[in-house]
Amino acid sequence: MTWADVISRCLQIILEALLPVAVAVLAAYVHQWLKQRQMEIEVRLSEHQKKMLREAVELAVKAAEQSGLWDKALETGKAKKEFALSWASRYLEEFGLTLDLETLSGLIEAAVWDELTPWDSPRG
Repeated sequence: MTWADVISRCLQIILEALLPVAVAVLAAYVHQWLKQRQMEIEVRLSEHQKKMLREAVELAVKAAEQSGLWDKALETGKAKKEFALSWASRYLEEFGLTLDLETLSGLIEAAVWDELTPWDSPRG
């Protein structure tokens, strides 16, 4: 075994140990950013609009998950997100509330995070 092999193996071990921590830190940062973005959006809305927005996003996420049970095309996360975006956008437009897709996408990501981490959710 050469010194290059030893150094390579040591670096691999270090990276394998640090990568999960880095991913967790990044996920926490993204979650905080999404929550901040949600608060910025909600400041401009009435209480009724906030409630409609929250309901639309939560229902869209649940509908995408349920659709994934029956429709094999929705097995991927990307397909589920597109389904949820489309569903939430149509739902909100029916009530005269329109958001750009990037903003709505962030809100859906935050709702998914809350579904996956109920212990960290203000609702959980």
